Amino acid sequence: MNKHSLIECACGCGKKLISTDKRNRPRNFIHGHNGRGMGNGRDLNRARIRANIWYYEHQQQLAAKRKANPEIYRERNRAYYCRNRHKEILRKTLRHSRRLGISGYHTENQWLAKITYYGWRCVYCKEQLDNKTVTKDHVIPLSKGGTDWPANLAPTCLTCNIKKGAKSVEEYLAYLRRVS
Repeated sequence: MNKHSLIECACGCGKKLISTDKRNRPRNFIHGHNGRGMGNGRDLNRARIRANIWYYEHQQQLAAKRKANPEIYRERNRAYYCRNRHKEILRKTLRHSRRLGISGYHTENQWLAKITYYGWRCVYCKEQLDNKTVTKDHVIPLSKGGTDWPANLAPTCLTCNIKKGAKSVEEYLAYLRRVS
């Protein structure tokens, strides 16, 4: 018998999946996961390693394909960003924080909980927010020693976030009183 065999996905989608079971035992494979949730860590790590090796071996062909069809990949990236906007913003924020050596970390769920706590409204002008208009404001600016912990975050509209800039909350509220 073969060490690896093709198994049809248990969810009924018709995909053929490779079994990593050494004894070729039938399992309820669903898109690479066995019937016990996410599978054990060893199987997932093996799958990640195989994917990384495959990517490394085919890197030049993939780069040529991307270069030959930039509009397809541009549209794919745009669609992914629209579907996962909060994830992408969080990824960029974490990268920026690591680069600057800023302490603190928050997950997407913590950020969404913070937005929900404020009722999807801007903290400063009380404007109604949605997925496209919400921006992340650091109450104590990063440039003044603020952190990236959830306690230092507030949902704001883009206008207020730009106007506030690196001001503290007190400075920004005083600025708003002077302007109005």
